[in-house]
Amino acid sequence: MTPLTGRVVLAATVAAGLVVAVAVYRATRPDSTGIAGPAEENESPSHPCARGLEPLGGDACYAAPPGVATSLPLVIYLHGYFDEGPGEGQNEALDQQRRVALRATARGFAVLALRGTKGACATSVENATKVCWPSNEKVAYKGAQFVEKWQTALAAAAARHPFDRRYILGFSNGGYFAGLIAVRDLYDADAFAIAHAGPVEPVKALGRKPPILLMSADEDLSQESMLRFDEELTQSEWPHENHARGGGHALPDSDIDVALTFFERTRTETLPLRPPLSTRIARARDVRDDPAAQPQDAASLPEAPSAADAVADPPGPEPDSF
Repeated sequence: MTPLTGRVVLAATVAAGLVVAVAVYRATRPDSTGIAGPAEENESPSHPCARGLEPLGGDACYAAPPGVATSLPLVIYLHGYFDEGPGEGQNEALDQQRRVALRATARGFAVLALRGTKGACATSVENATKVCWPSNEKVAYKGAQFVEKWQTALAAAAARHPFDRRYILGFSNGGYFAGLIAVRDLYDADAFAIAHAGPVEPVKALGRKPPILLMSADEDLSQESMLRFDEELTQSEWPHENHARGGGHALPDSDIDVALTFFERTRTETLPLRPPLSTRIARARDVRDDPAAQPQDAASLPEAPSAADAVADPPGPEPDSF
């Protein structure tokens, strides 16, 4: 073997060794918590996560209190609808996600922020471009499939921290879906907080009746839907609390804090809570508001059928995907 040939063989051997080493590292590299796992668990989702949250497999974002190795209560956050891609809608959704995670982790909760799918709430061309959740009677049959899709993200989160309690916070379109999940018993959550949304008919429990918090605002276009939701839960003898405030359709920090307090209190208290979360009575919007206006971000039907006329699973094509 000539000296030149020897150097070529040596270089090839070293290169092959580096390829193997890189492959091994990528397959077993630790995540930000130092826990080694399969590479696909750490792949970034196809969308951005807000500052302070890490991407998880299953197209989700995760945050937890730093330095905690014990089990944690988990808040699953469901956003309102927005147009896909960079822009004001996605920026607002990311800000809400950031604030939910910031306030929840400060109080000892982990947060799993999940993402809807483009057109999931659509019953017409109008909402076909929205990133959203099943939120009305015509698309309610998709709900179980969506929850099943969460399992990848839930498993990745549980690899970081075991969870002793699970809660769902849904805002607007995500609130409609949270209500659907509760009524159809699609996920075993310990309590639900539904902010500025409404019911997906019929409101008739198909399983357990976990505690529900309804959060409404006097000038929110979804206010009438929230009042109807309250009435239907009452008729169903479903334990629930109400929290009303002034203002319109938004998820301010104060609403997030109320939801977290509700989750904390339901851990040791039964409903009705004493003292209540709010002494303010939810009221219908001023008649000067446009009664025909659709709730922002609701993606609901123009007129929801009554509970008597609605069916549990409206007929529809079996979807191949979302």
